[in-house]
Amino acid sequence: MQANPPNIPADLRALSTPQFNGAWVFTDSNNRKAWTTQKNVLLPRAGVAIRVNDKTALNIGFARYAVPVIAGNGASTGSANTLAACQWCPGFSQITNPLPFVEGRPQAYLSNPFPASSNPLLLPVGKALGEYTNVGIATNWPTQNYRTQINDRINFTIMREIPGQFKVDATWFMNFGRYVAHDEQRNMADPMLGYTYKAELSRNIPNPFFNYLTPNVFPGNLRTQSTVTRGSLLRPYPQYGGNLTENNVGNWRNRYQALQLRVQRTYSAGASVLMAYNYNQERNEAYFNDIQQYVFQTFWLGSNNARHRLTLAGVYDVPVGKGRKFGSDIHPVLNGIVGGWQLSGIYSYRSGEFLRFPQADVNGSPFIDNPGPGKWFNTDAYTVPTPFTPRTNPYQYSGVTGPIFWNTDATVSKFFPIKERYKFEFRFEAYNLTNSLMWANPNMAVGNQLFGRSTAQAATNRGREMQYTLRFMF
Repeated sequence: MQANPPNIPADLRALSTPQFNGAWVFTDSNNRKAWTTQKNVLLPRAGVAIRVNDKTALNIGFARYAVPVIAGNGASTGSANTLAACQWCPGFSQITNPLPFVEGRPQAYLSNPFPASSNPLLLPVGKALGEYTNVGIATNWPTQNYRTQINDRINFTIMREIPGQFKVDATWFMNFGRYVAHDEQRNMADPMLGYTYKAELSRNIPNPFFNYLTPNVFPGNLRTQSTVTRGSLLRPYPQYGGNLTENNVGNWRNRYQALQLRVQRTYSAGASVLMAYNYNQERNEAYFNDIQQYVFQTFWLGSNNARHRLTLAGVYDVPVGKGRKFGSDIHPVLNGIVGGWQLSGIYSYRSGEFLRFPQADVNGSPFIDNPGPGKWFNTDAYTVPTPFTPRTNPYQYSGVTGPIFWNTDATVSKFFPIKERYKFEFRFEAYNLTNSLMWANPNMAVGNQLFGRSTAQAATNRGREMQYTLRFMF
């Protein structure tokens, strides 16, 4: 390719110099892994418990955790990078895309989606093409020196026993994450060229890679396309015809802190109670827009997770029946009807998630006084972004959140003794006891007629479900 370079127009060469290089490394007896993992990852832990007085204690702890490799890269591929579902194995998997429209005219038809003359179906070739594997097609690969994500966690907990056999815990928890994995684009054209030359870069011109070289050294479907856009030739490696994605580059950071409160009464005198509350703040490194991405400049993006979470749970033995406070000597038949029942339930609450806004032109404030399913924010402040302009609007706003979520589950149960070693258990369980509808987050597509409206049920919210169980125990 360097000896016989493709005929890229001179004006495009003046804007970006193509790099006709690169080679693949395959696994062999000397390179037995798809990537190299770290060795000797130290995971120290330390803690101290301090007795303040007879009813108060202070715990301080530090622990370092490593994110397992399969969890670290699962977000990118949804698999454990085996050949069965491997999009990281150039040559062992192959994708042939139908040709795109050219100025509104289709080039592929259902009757012949992959015509042999212009866009033949590409087959996997294994290692046969060596360093020329995937030339002419977008591809991705794992970062070769994989860095395990490390989470350093610190907590300060004060515990206090209060009247009524209750125990109160208050914890300040912090997590410092580093080497957070993300995908990095290695074939990105300077976005400022797109903002400068605008629609001119979307214009189709003859493809300089059309029937270029031979299928053995240029096997991708780029060589079968008669036209390409001018902008596609401004990539650093235009011979690949698309993105070159390095997966799981571990150089981002994460910060998380939370105030956790817990009030608990262990099971005593026929009742137990638990209340747990979490207030959290999280932020992660990310790219604000493509201009920052091009120069690898990150910023701290606040998490859109719900800030407040509350859980209430309890168990209560109805004090009626044999062995209980009232009616311990009632007739066995009556005891079988009204005695020995137990009630339990759990209530969970989550505040609304912060709404993530796409790129848009913003004129005004997103805040409104009475947000609801019909309108969660001021949709009039947002319009479709001006073409060929970078993102400038915030991803989210403090106080602009979606619908809250709450749910109540309950259980009624009772044991029916038959003999000393035999008994029945009856349980009646109800999920979403109140049959309440929880809304999903609103439509966030600027320009959509449903923009800002919730039109669906939350994924974790289902109608009331009830089930009955009769269990024989011996």
